Amino acid sequence: MSSVTAKMTWAEWIRLDNRIEDILSMDSDQMKLERFELLKRDLEEAYDLKNDVRAKRMYNRVKSLTPKVVG
Repeated sequence: MSSVTAKMTWAEWIRLDNRIEDILSMDSDQMKLERFELLKRDLEEAYDLKNDVRAKRMYNRVKSLTPKVVG
């Protein structure tokens, strides 16, 4: 596994925020769950979540939204 050193830019934050809004607007709860799981995985693979505050906040936001879609 390679070491991840990318830092999230504000442009990426906005793009991901728009992606979250698109997911939330979906009709199917199952599709929302699948998309949030994919988004979490993408964040884990692309950013250093331990050292990138912006990426960690986005990850936590996605993580906090995920259970709400199923329940």
